[in-house]
Amino acid sequence: MGEYAFDDPKKQPKLSDLVPEEHGPLVKIYSSYSSHGMQMGSGTSGNETVTWQEDGSVIIESNDHRDGKEKYEKYLAGKDAAEKLRTFVKENRLAEMAQIEKIPFPYAMTDYSSSSHITFTFDDEGHVLTERKLDCSSCWILQQDAIRKVRELIKECTGTGKLLEEKESSYDIYAPGTASFMGMGMLGNGFMGMGMPKTDNTAGDSGTPGPWKCGCGQENTGKFCTNCGNPRPKMV
Repeated sequence: MGEYAFDDPKKQPKLSDLVPEEHGPLVKIYSSYSSHGMQMGSGTSGNETVTWQEDGSVIIESNDHRDGKEKYEKYLAGKDAAEKLRTFVKENRLAEMAQIEKIPFPYAMTDYSSSSHITFTFDDEGHVLTERKLDCSSCWILQQDAIRKVRELIKECTGTGKLLEEKESSYDIYAPGTASFMGMGMLGNGFMGMGMPKTDNTAGDSGTPGPWKCGCGQENTGKFCTNCGNPRPKMV
């Protein structure tokens, strides 16, 4: 099949090649993932959001869709683990990793497709929120290792924290339009978070219809974000 840039040690990017960036404190991490095989009903998807609150506490919310189940969990993160996560992002220059260009073609083709990305939000000077995104649909080993470590640290945050809320519902994994139904030939940029139940998806939690914008930037009209799967915010 030949040699791909991903496999060539000489072509791997280095942190020393990146332009240094100065940012304020990390205030949010949004992590999203999806995987699809050729077999119908094999798709899974989900996301995690880590948010540093003004009082110093850290809240983690997760949505996972697989095997006909949608599960939502909300945690108060363990304090030490949350600080460890914040330190890792800064010391390993994950913001600068967003400067790295995607792997050039060709890509190795397989019968399995997976995608993941992490967005870091920093509170810079003047309370300007700055985002840096690592897209692992075509990323290098350096970025993949960083994303893997961040996910491990998020699990440590929930494992040492406190479960605040938990919900679970079911959906038809063979229903057209769901993440589990989709195969490789049906994937697109907007497939993330499509494994939610299709019932009651036309109004927000407040019962008032109308468009709304998710934290990931997606414009929506239904109960869930069509890009990341996060629920529509409640009206206050």
